Amino acid sequence: GWELELDGLEPELQKEAKRVLHEAAGSGLLCRQEAVSMLPALVLAARPGERVLDLCASPGSKTMQLLEALGAPYFANAAAPAAAAAGADAQPAPVQKTGKRQKGAKGGMATAHPEPAAEPDEPEDEVAEEGSGAASLLVANDANPLRVETLAESLSRHGGRLHSPAGAALVLSCGLAQDFPLPDPSATSPPDAKARGVGFDAVLADVPCSGDGTARKDRRALSDWAPTVGNELHATQLAILRRALHLARGTGGRVVYSTCSLNPVEDEAVVSAALVESAAANAHDSSLDPSRCAPPGVTLEDACALLRARGVTCSPGVSSWRVAVMGDGGGEDADGESDDEMPALHWLDSSAEGKAHKLPNTLWPVMIYYFLFSSFFLSSSFFLSS
Repeated sequence: GWELELDGLEPELQKEAKRVLHEAAGSGLLCRQEAVSMLPALVLAARPGERVLDLCASPGSKTMQLLEALGAPYFANAAAPAAAAAGADAQPAPVQKTGKRQKGAKGGMATAHPEPAAEPDEPEDEVAEEGSGAASLLVANDANPLRVETLAESLSRHGGRLHSPAGAALVLSCGLAQDFPLPDPSATSPPDAKARGVGFDAVLADVPCSGDGTARKDRRALSDWAPTVGNELHATQLAILRRALHLARGTGGRVVYSTCSLNPVEDEAVVSAALVESAAANAHDSSLDPSRCAPPGVTLEDACALLRARGVTCSPGVSSWRVAVMGDGGGEDADGESDDEMPALHWLDSSAEGKAHKLPNTLWPVMIYYFLFSSFFLSSSFFLSS
């Protein structure tokens, strides 16, 4: 990626530069993305030849990162290779939408299949890992049909300009991330399935969140903030992480969990709960429902070294936190003055206090995992493996 410094330009030049950037993004010449938004895909470190799942993909900037990492440049349909080979002025081909809407599903499925490029006159550098012998696959899913449409349009706009001897098959799906179908071990598998295991090599779970970490650029995120949002999203976020861990292959599978929230209830609490469930599954706890808990064998990985090598300043996560709820009064207004009619935050130190508010135990820290969070690389992104 590239970062442009526009602050030092004259106002008229700034305006013109922004216009050019908007036009270039709209035509598919470039994709605008915040640097921090690029970290989850960077940590996932998808490689050519892998099967990768992006569970909450829209609007698609991370999906495009993953496609590049997989060796895509991919082709949206059979006509795309010719258009791509024609140069940068070629028009991108639309993503083909296929598949019938399934019962109970919101939306359908779109696919983009790679087409082999003409063999070059000179040998190209190897794109896939030596000996992998496998085609790359990326499945991009989102729960909202309209967001899947946005995702398809974005990928179509950018994908038609890509060209490479390597390609990645792309599948777009629409469904709840926490209900994404699990792989069927009895189904016909590719030749390398025995060595790689059933499931995805890497799964990105960039889950729905309160978005309080975007307050720097969106002031409404702070003024509209309430602890209720994060508390209520916690169960969904944990359910998505559980499913992501089940979808990753049993040996060597990787999962990155990320949010754009700085609230530990949406970050450390979710990862901690999944680790506790996995530890209990390791101990063959008969009280656990396997369909409602994380699988055994999950470990937490420290990705600080990976990010620091790329010049990213890392901050450790937290190992203890309190949970907030809204009270009935005694809060402060916008000027910091006490107001009996303004709701106030009430802090709960333990799950015992949360019972009166019908809050799940998983919102609070788990003592056994206090030490783990001292090495987390980012308070809103976590790297797990199986």
